Amino acid sequence: MKVNKKILFISSVSILLGIVLFGVIKDSSAIKANESSNTVNSNKQTSASSSDKQILSNQLLNTKNSVDLEAQDKSVKNYVVPFAVLPTPVNQKDVANWTDLIAALRDTTIDRINITANFTSGAALPAVNRELVINGNNHVIGFGARYFDIGATGKITISDLEYTGTNYLASGSGILVLTNKISSSAGNSSVLANMNGATVIFDNVDLYFDSTSSTGAVAAKTFLITNQSKVDSNSERFYQITATSNTGATFIVDKQSKVLLSSMKGTGTGNRGQPIQATRQLDMTVEGAGTELKIRGNGRQNVDYTGLINIDADASTITVENEAILDIYTENTSGINMQSLGGMFNVKNKSLLNIRQTGDNNYERAAMIRFRLRGNMQFNIEGQSEIKMVKESGSAPGIRMYGGGNAINVSGGSDFTLVNRGTGTPIDPGGNGGNQGILYTNGSATPDSFVVKDEDSSVDIQATNGAAIDARGLNMSIVAGTGTYFVARGQTRTAGTGIFNAGNLKADFAAMKYFDFVNTRPGGGLVFDTSSGSTFQSLHSDISVWVVGVNNIAGNPMRSFVSANIVLTGANFGTIGSGTDAEVLDGFNKDGGMPKYTRLNGNNQKAVVDELRVPTNADKYIFGHAGIPEGKHDSNRDAFTGEVSVVVGVYDENDTLLYKTTGTIVEDSTGSGKISVYGDDARGGIFKLDTEAKETFLKTGQKIKVLEAWRGNKDTGKVHISEEKDLTAPNRSVLDVTPPIPTKLTDAKLNNATKVLSGTGAEVGGSVFIYYDSGDNNIGTLLGSVAVGIDGTWSFNLPQYVDKTKELSVYLKDKAGKHTAAQLIPSNPEDPNSTKVYDQIGLIKPPVTNVEDGNINPYKDLSYHDAVFTGVAKYEVADVLPTAALKKTTATYREGVKVANTQVGDTVLYTLTATNSKDAAVQTNWKNIVIKDALPEELIFDAAKAEVTIGGNPAQTNQYSYENGVLSFKVGELKTQESVVVTFKVTVAETAVDKEIFNEATVTGDSPREVPFVAGPNDPNALFEQVTAKSERVGLDGGKVFGVLSLSSAPSVIDFGLKKTGSYGQFSAEKPVYDQPLIVSDSRASITDWELTAKVIKVMESEDDSSYKLPEAIVYKKGTSESVLKLDEPNVIATSGDLSAARGSYDVSEEEWAKKGNGFKMMLQPNQYRKLGEYTATIEFTLSAVR
Repeated sequence: MKVNKKILFISSVSILLGIVLFGVIKDSSAIKANESSNTVNSNKQTSASSSDKQILSNQLLNTKNSVDLEAQDKSVKNYVVPFAVLPTPVNQKDVANWTDLIAALRDTTIDRINITANFTSGAALPAVNRELVINGNNHVIGFGARYFDIGATGKITISDLEYTGTNYLASGSGILVLTNKISSSAGNSSVLANMNGATVIFDNVDLYFDSTSSTGAVAAKTFLITNQSKVDSNSERFYQITATSNTGATFIVDKQSKVLLSSMKGTGTGNRGQPIQATRQLDMTVEGAGTELKIRGNGRQNVDYTGLINIDADASTITVENEAILDIYTENTSGINMQSLGGMFNVKNKSLLNIRQTGDNNYERAAMIRFRLRGNMQFNIEGQSEIKMVKESGSAPGIRMYGGGNAINVSGGSDFTLVNRGTGTPIDPGGNGGNQGILYTNGSATPDSFVVKDEDSSVDIQATNGAAIDARGLNMSIVAGTGTYFVARGQTRTAGTGIFNAGNLKADFAAMKYFDFVNTRPGGGLVFDTSSGSTFQSLHSDISVWVVGVNNIAGNPMRSFVSANIVLTGANFGTIGSGTDAEVLDGFNKDGGMPKYTRLNGNNQKAVVDELRVPTNADKYIFGHAGIPEGKHDSNRDAFTGEVSVVVGVYDENDTLLYKTTGTIVEDSTGSGKISVYGDDARGGIFKLDTEAKETFLKTGQKIKVLEAWRGNKDTGKVHISEEKDLTAPNRSVLDVTPPIPTKLTDAKLNNATKVLSGTGAEVGGSVFIYYDSGDNNIGTLLGSVAVGIDGTWSFNLPQYVDKTKELSVYLKDKAGKHTAAQLIPSNPEDPNSTKVYDQIGLIKPPVTNVEDGNINPYKDLSYHDAVFTGVAKYEVADVLPTAALKKTTATYREGVKVANTQVGDTVLYTLTATNSKDAAVQTNWKNIVIKDALPEELIFDAAKAEVTIGGNPAQTNQYSYENGVLSFKVGELKTQESVVVTFKVTVAETAVDKEIFNEATVTGDSPREVPFVAGPNDPNALFEQVTAKSERVGLDGGKVFGVLSLSSAPSVIDFGLKKTGSYGQFSAEKPVYDQPLIVSDSRASITDWELTAKVIKVMESEDDSSYKLPEAIVYKKGTSESVLKLDEPNVIATSGDLSAARGSYDVSEEEWAKKGNGFKMMLQPNQYRKLGEYTATIEFTLSAVR
């Protein structure tokens, strides 16, 4: 465990060290006793697995973090000593050299010597038998083998001096006082004070000391470090008394002084390297708040010389009192070795003893505290003091007490915590190096004892690989009084040995608050390993037992008893004595008694109801958590199934009690001891209570209060009733987390022409939210929101038309507000790595429907707690927009016959089919449809010949129009899958020759959508979006249009009129009248010459008498020549050469006859007889292409 914590008072580092070493131990009761019932655990296991062992031991003692001594020692090294004012001198002398120093020392009138320069030694200094102040003014004096000699009546006070030498700074039988800044120079090999039988006082001193000497820096009968002094020593030894003149010595550190003694030179073997050593009776005291004595050492001392504090003198004492701190770090040897018949080690009145030992150099007697050889020694921890001891490796015990009559006494609410990790391999008790927590050895007639008494006194012994307390078969007593705590855990190698080992053991336990005795050996082992004269008494205490090979020690016990009386005797307490409760007698007999138990646990503390789950109106049950206090510094364990009963009151908003409901601790499955509440991680200690009428929901605003809780059975009186201070769960109010009933659209036929949404029956005061694209409000598009009216109705103007097939949902949100979510926090505030639990502030996992201002409907049905929140109605946007389609086809007719190609003059029939092709399942109406066809200029539209039809009926003139080459047809409206057909005819013009004639038509009609879109109801005067389609681009049959060479016009009558003549005589008639012009048309793409001939196929004859004929009467004049048209003889009357252009029409009647004077004449020779009357002839015109 790593603690990042700044303690602001002076003793910060020592306290910090304690936290570092023991922070995990404070949560050490990971072994939890199940005291819930008198039943056998159904989940039986034959042994604790290796993983269980880890849970029960190594995890508890996980203190192997490296020690940062530099950081821990800062409380001393960084301490600033207040400046001490020296007494006012009567006669002072400045001294700049050794000679002047001798003279000044001899001059008895001088009471202060002021050193004014650095200098070195000369002759021996004279003895001083007066009070004298020597102010070094921070100069350096090299003493060599010389020193200040202080006579029996002398007192020398030295201030602000740096020195070096090979002998002492001072020696004698008077008083030596060091004050202000005192230090040794590098390379110093002298000590500070050789004042055997005399007095040394460090008064308000700031001392740094080091020496190459192995002799103690101070030897004095009275040694006082006082008045906020600071001592920082790196010498092997610091305080050492061996001379008989020092018998009855006192060594006191007090008045907020800070002392750091570091013997870390690695030279401490044999009789070397002890920072404190006394072979004369010594009373050593560390006293007062803010006072710290820190000792560090890496020496390898053994046998007589173990211990960084080594005291070998009877009746000696070590006392740490009145909030003082003694802090020891040792790597290879004992922290304290006390060889003192009748000696006492006292930690009193809120003081702290902290020892960390990393190893024992394979010396099995090198315990952290060794009470050596003598016996009748006491280790007393009293008055809310603390002992914190960790031994990381090695077989030596944590505490070793030799000889009989030794006692460890914990009282006055003090804490005694000891961890011994040992060698890593379990060892049975009975030997010197057995990894024990505490070893009592080589006893006498007077038994040893271990006593814990007074309210809240606590013992926690963790021997990872050995016995907790081992008396090696010697008689001893263990007493734990009312209101105390006692935890002892160990692991033996074999099943037949116990974590408590003694001869005749007297164990007397009286209603402790909590005890837990466990042999963590895989497969189990004894708790008590005692002789036949042993007695055990536990009065008025709850007790639970775990049977070897049956119960998993990390699980539920075999059986539990409430407020039981138990009396046992005999070897391993195997005999049940009188005074034992009947139910205990019955249970023990069934199990085989104490020798069958591998764990023994008792708890007489009241349940703590520390959680009341924030209730909601989606809950049909009330949940909370109850914990059971265990060890003094342990977190509460979860209450076990059925162990605690809880009464909760349900009140209305005016605090009127509605009803009470009672429940107990529940579990999901038998033996699990845990339950998952509404999907949370399963936890133990959860109680569940019904509402007044089962399966009914709590109501918003109701208040819930914990009224009672108890462990045990009220009816029998064996019960622990929780007090008001134990009912720490906060009162709760039922939160509204239930969304309103979803609202629905009044008109559920949502389509892509809808402009307004509306609904009724919505929760008054709520707000409606419209989501679109997807109706899921997590991914959809919010179109907007609107408030619900006081009558529960609402109306929302869409901001735009919605698209077909998209989903739209209508959400309703109330104004219940957003609830604060509970956060996961460490169950132990001092350990950020402890199990996480939810805080007692917020709602655990609010539903996703509880949003910023209130509760909103879920997209789909949502299960939350005991309720199901109904999902919103989902509307798919229907497509009511028509789908336009237009098909166009052509057919070519020539002289009324359909042909496969097209030439000039042909008739083309166009067919246009407009369709509302929307899927038949969708109802649409396409209105005001107009079909338009832009005709190419090569096509001639003649309304008289077009034969226009609409829907199979001849079109009326108001149904279509032709303007600027565009035909427009009004065809009305089409519902889904309806069509209308339009047909019309055109003529192919000559300009179309050799062209592919394409065109396409369009159809346009109104959709239901208004344009522009204006939010709000439909506007009867609005314009509408147009639904348009184009036909395919269609050409004429046969591709390119063919051209022709033709007589596009020819006269049917040539009338010479009425002429006068006789039967004979010259006759001539010119410029006849023609009913039709004679026109040659040539639209061919490939031009060749042509000629036009006229041939008489019936000569002039009288209409009255066909026998009268005029065979040579018709003459054709062309230019200056005239030719008689004889029967059946063609005569060329025009050629292509007559045209001015390569192609086109040539009006012969106009160009030849009218303009040139050419043409037909009627001529009769004078001798030709003619009968008067009407004559007719037939002329055939022939137009031919020539090469």
